[in-house]
Amino acid sequence: MKLSFEQLKLAACGVTDMEECEGGIRFLRMNREQLQYYLDVRKDAERAKMARQNAGVRLAFLTDSRTVTFSAELLPDLSGPFCGFDVCENGVLIAHPGGENVAVQRLSATLSEGEKLLELYFPWCKDVILKELILDDGASFKPHRRPRRMLAFGDSITHGACAVHPSMSYIERLASLLDADVENRGVGGDVFSPGIVANERVTNVDLVIAAYGTNDWGYRTLEHFQKAMPETVEALAARFPNTPVFVISPLWRTDADTRQSMMGIPLHDEVELIRAAARPFENVTVIDAWNFIPHMQAFFSDHVHPNDLGFGLYTANLYREIIKCIK
Repeated sequence: MKLSFEQLKLAACGVTDMEECEGGIRFLRMNREQLQYYLDVRKDAERAKMARQNAGVRLAFLTDSRTVTFSAELLPDLSGPFCGFDVCENGVLIAHPGGENVAVQRLSATLSEGEKLLELYFPWCKDVILKELILDDGASFKPHRRPRRMLAFGDSITHGACAVHPSMSYIERLASLLDADVENRGVGGDVFSPGIVANERVTNVDLVIAAYGTNDWGYRTLEHFQKAMPETVEALAARFPNTPVFVISPLWRTDADTRQSMMGIPLHDEVELIRAAARPFENVTVIDAWNFIPHMQAFFSDHVHPNDLGFGLYTANLYREIIKCIK
């Protein structure tokens, strides 16, 4: 039984739109105004291409099928070898097809007996055309939604870089702990920018995450930061006035003490500036993430991005702080 476009639409999480194209179906995680914002306002074709990547896209449904088969084409883009899908059964990772820069990914897997929750996580760094997803003939199919809905803005760390397993990025792990479907607006290399918030169309969410600052520190002046960051915080508070908004300050990075940043202040000093900007807004909570991951290279893929192990610690510490503030 090949799932139809309508069935896939019902099962798709973290998606603003779907489009049929030659060879299959493409999924959009940002709305078209946000995509155009990167092109027309930011004049940043690289960021616009990253915004097409499938971070946060997940198919979730209950089924009694004993097998699942799928194939997908990964379109050429800017990213490296993090090309794998994750297949989870009842929350447990059972397969990870891909992982190399291969144009077409395929999977056939045997599933357990009885009804189970099947989830297919798409690669965070690829624009994907899903060619087909096949269950046993006559198998049951029931789309699954988590009770909460979360919206996440941020840079490459929220985007998912450099998680080998897409289900193990911090945002996916956090969403799972909070039992929330997540809409991921994170884009690699991004900075505090009110425009992406202003172009957001989703408002009926239970919590909002915004995690920027490390790229601001590396590539923006202090003057620019002191304008763009408060404007972004204000835009978040105004756009989601009755929703808890969590602004997460930057993680430690291995070059925090050696890099000469354009901002000219220590990276961790950003947290006090963010707190000052958030103070007028009752629904905005600032989380200092500086010590959420040990200051050791073993927990990072490079100088700034956590690996799967580091993401696990980051998630646990974020969850501890967020759960204090939501019901």
